[in-house]
Amino acid sequence: MRSYKYLLALFLAIVILAARGLTKRTSEPPVPLSEPPRAAEKQTSANPTAARLPNSESVVESDKPGDPPSAAAQQLAWSYYQGLNNAFFDRDAFLRELPQGGAPLIAPLRGVLMDPRPLMGLRPDVQVSQEKPPVVMQRMAMLDLLGSLARRPGGQDSAVARDARFALGAIVSGPWDRELPEHVKRVALAERYDALVRLALADGEFAIRITQGLTPETLRDRLHPALVDGLRASGVPSEEISKRFSKKTS
Repeated sequence: MRSYKYLLALFLAIVILAARGLTKRTSEPPVPLSEPPRAAEKQTSANPTAARLPNSESVVESDKPGDPPSAAAQQLAWSYYQGLNNAFFDRDAFLRELPQGGAPLIAPLRGVLMDPRPLMGLRPDVQVSQEKPPVVMQRMAMLDLLGSLARRPGGQDSAVARDARFALGAIVSGPWDRELPEHVKRVALAERYDALVRLALADGEFAIRITQGLTPETLRDRLHPALVDGLRASGVPSEEISKRFSKKTS
């Protein structure tokens, strides 16, 4: 327990430095609270439904792998992931003790998970489920933490939960690079699958809208089962899912 408290203190120090000018805030306009992230009209994204994060004091632009906020966020995510495999780990206490309820973690984690370049070091013949490469396990840990933040209910955590859901939506709907090596595409697709399951657990209607807007169509078809898995896990009856998605499930 001492180790993650040390990481919390380290992350707080980094956030303070960021506020003094080592990083800059994102310049993107905020997303209306009553609506899901809308299409990014510009951008480098080929996906017209790529989600945006809301602009806030806690969302910083330093979200590239290796930037100090990202490094600290990844360490906290890894501590959380390890804790989940410990019978004595107090999950709720960990989440409560995150700085600002976890708000400063969201943009760095989103940035890392939307960047597939760290996966380029994987061997073409890698067997992820058997070998569990560290880079893949680290990214799974980040998705675990984002998924938990996305499901935090009410009160002061409601904005954090909303931002985490927008981050998961951005990961699912971000630009799909068709030029990636096939083995990297497989891992990147699995990450999006995982992110969509977590999003559907947290906000089924938002997950449906994100899935319906995915392009290319082949990506939407490949990820549709993740939407169904997440909705089922959230308690939506199978009959209701089948009725709503009769074309997909028939």
